[in-house]
Amino acid sequence: MAKDIKPISTASVESTLISLMSLGARISQWVGYFPLTIVKSNHGNKLAFSWFSFPNFVSLFLVLYQIYLMIHWTYFGEKLLTMTGLDKPTEIISFKISGALIIFQIIFKRVIHLVAQKQMLQHWSAFVADLSQISYSDPDESFLINTEQWARHCQKFRKVAVSMRHTVYGSILLILILVLHFLVGFCISMTRNVNTSLSRIEFTLHDKIVAIVAIISWNVLGSLNVFQSIWITFPIQVVNACLEMVEEELSKFCHGNEEVASLQNLFVIVKKVGRDDPPPRKVLRVLDENRLRLCLLNYHRVVKILRNYEKLASNRMAFEIVYNSLLILCYLFIGIIWGANGELSAAMSRIVPVVLCIKIIYHLGTEAGKLETNQKAILRVVCQIQQDEMSEEMTCKVTNLIHELNGDPLRIEPGLFFTMNRRLLTSVSQWIGYFPLSILKTKSTQKFVFCWCSFPIFCTLGLVCFQTFLVIEWYYFRNDVLSMTRLVRSTEVLAFNISGILLVFQTFSKRLFNILSPKLGLDRWTAFVQNVAQISSSHPNFLISIDPSSKHCKIFIRVKNSVKHTVHSSLFLIFLLISQFLLAYYTMEDERGADPTKPRSLLSPEQQIIGMLSLLSWNILGAFNVFQTLWVTYPIQVVNAFLEVINAELCEFSQDHDTRGVLVHPKRILINENVIDVCIQNYHRIIKILRSYNELSASIILFEIVYNSLLILLYLFIGFTWGACGEIGAGISRIIPILLCLKIIYHLGTEAGNLEIHQRKILRSVCHIPQHDLSDGVKGRLATWLQELSGDALRVEPGLYFTLNRRLLTSIMSAVLTFLVILVQFRDGEGTL
Repeated sequence: MAKDIKPISTASVESTLISLMSLGARISQWVGYFPLTIVKSNHGNKLAFSWFSFPNFVSLFLVLYQIYLMIHWTYFGEKLLTMTGLDKPTEIISFKISGALIIFQIIFKRVIHLVAQKQMLQHWSAFVADLSQISYSDPDESFLINTEQWARHCQKFRKVAVSMRHTVYGSILLILILVLHFLVGFCISMTRNVNTSLSRIEFTLHDKIVAIVAIISWNVLGSLNVFQSIWITFPIQVVNACLEMVEEELSKFCHGNEEVASLQNLFVIVKKVGRDDPPPRKVLRVLDENRLRLCLLNYHRVVKILRNYEKLASNRMAFEIVYNSLLILCYLFIGIIWGANGELSAAMSRIVPVVLCIKIIYHLGTEAGKLETNQKAILRVVCQIQQDEMSEEMTCKVTNLIHELNGDPLRIEPGLFFTMNRRLLTSVSQWIGYFPLSILKTKSTQKFVFCWCSFPIFCTLGLVCFQTFLVIEWYYFRNDVLSMTRLVRSTEVLAFNISGILLVFQTFSKRLFNILSPKLGLDRWTAFVQNVAQISSSHPNFLISIDPSSKHCKIFIRVKNSVKHTVHSSLFLIFLLISQFLLAYYTMEDERGADPTKPRSLLSPEQQIIGMLSLLSWNILGAFNVFQTLWVTYPIQVVNAFLEVINAELCEFSQDHDTRGVLVHPKRILINENVIDVCIQNYHRIIKILRSYNELSASIILFEIVYNSLLILLYLFIGFTWGACGEIGAGISRIIPILLCLKIIYHLGTEAGNLEIHQRKILRSVCHIPQHDLSDGVKGRLATWLQELSGDALRVEPGLYFTLNRRLLTSIMSAVLTFLVILVQFRDGEGTL
């Protein structure tokens, strides 16, 4: 007789999922993007469909209102185009394409949702049923999907609700800013009682009111699409939470897990039924194979959910990417046209729609990119699982999972056209007072502390005040300075002003942030020191010291010398900048005096000296940013040093091979297995440090790369302009600032790229270790470590937008030169101001 199987209840899981997306569901119902209703029952909440419901009435109303706007456009479109000042064919086409895209998404999506409501409920029911299998797979509720406080993994699913709440509130705030911008601009124009400078026809007050209402309606209806991304990313967010849950459960089986020491009964009896099965045996509780088998099963269930979802949502994702990319292009083009015509308020009105489109692509790429990140975390955990006491069957399953994690990355690739991650956003968008900590010296050690009455704080405040003085001076004497620079075309002046704005931003933002958040800097430093101390104290061979008595002191001395050389070379370049700037100034004046054909300056000698000192100060303050990279790259240098130590320790156990792989000097090597275990443990500690660094420094690295790339482009363009005007000395003065910016990117890419190089060296050293005298446990740990070394590359990926290495410098220079040609073409087609 078959054993009765208790059916799995999906009501609890469905209620939990609805609670996670409740805010997003309500907002989407109000804007007509969610035709389903939330129904309360005895077992909780569930989704249902009814034709006579509030979401359907809203959808039909917005469809009818969009049709009314289309009819209104046919009668009022010509007037609206005249008011906007778009008269060239390309400008009109861009304006109409953006309108057609908004019409398509407003009508098409809502009609599809109304017609395909049955399929939506079926897909939702299948999604809930698959998640219920995971949630109720363990009687101990280790995989329960719930947000209640008593649930083991409640925080992981609460993060999903918090993320959705932030997404909704951020979108609503941006839409309100957009509407407020239009209303304020309209009121200001009414107060001045003048027509826009773009219009050539006098319009009545009634026409202006009708136009502003129509424009606001079109923009708001187009902006509502941002809430559509909620329902595309929500299943991915749930899958990511499940992957984090599986990772945490698998971590309990890792070698050196701290929970083992707290267990009262460390062993369980594993019995197998069968004539040929071995007798019962004791294994560690953390190696309970039934629980480990359940973790592997749930991982494959999560992968199945993801693959099913990818099949269903690939077309929607591809549409969202193409749709928003086209809108970004149209909005930017229209905004540039308005800005070039002097309508700055109209041009700024395109900022929020562009940000909303970027927000959708960013949200999709971020959540999809986390899948591979969580999979790599699971791989690192599985590679640390103890396999000494496992059965042969379970060892085979764990090994197969390692191969699967290495060879089958969790990615969402809509239609196999592209991979959904933050790099997609990069591709679409491509279409000293920094350290306010004093060193307090004690008798035996040195440590960082923060003190308001300290020399770094006084330097920081002094430089901030000096930068404020330069900004005020620029406001009153900008015409004199621009006269000295010989920049007369609008593109040249714009490039000069943008470079100044970037310098002001980095001077104020970095220094004020470091002053206002000293605790944050100290906490990060303390956490880094504690992690490094664990490695240094794990074995005498890993002691971090530059004392000659230390075994690997030369490696850490190289770190010290690298920092010293970076500082000295930066100071030398800044000194050259000052010398070159002064020499260019005096040479320029001598050339003007000797050559009567060159235009002479209309400024007095005193004004020229003030202007020269002002420009020199701006350049020096901008050049100081090169020292910021010291604190960004220093943790990577320390990590690289420890990787070298691990490789040096492993090389002592390696046998010498020739280029064909044949032993050159066969000999018996005495291997200390304890050192190998320490190397493996310290490698995993290094990964922990690197992952923490990736999370904390991603925004800093991103800012440095974008900031210096923009400065390189602007400096090249300004230098080219000066060279084209015959001011060779002034043009050459841009070389040092460009070299300083390149030095920052090069230094970041070099240190981050060394991580993967050292990892490969460790991989080769491990492959050369003779294993004939090793115990089975060490052999197993080396095998899993090899899988991890070959499948999980050590990389710094800021925000998952790009990989930080020297290739990034090549890509940046390629993009900079491309945009430089475009700017030069714009400059050649312009007149003077």
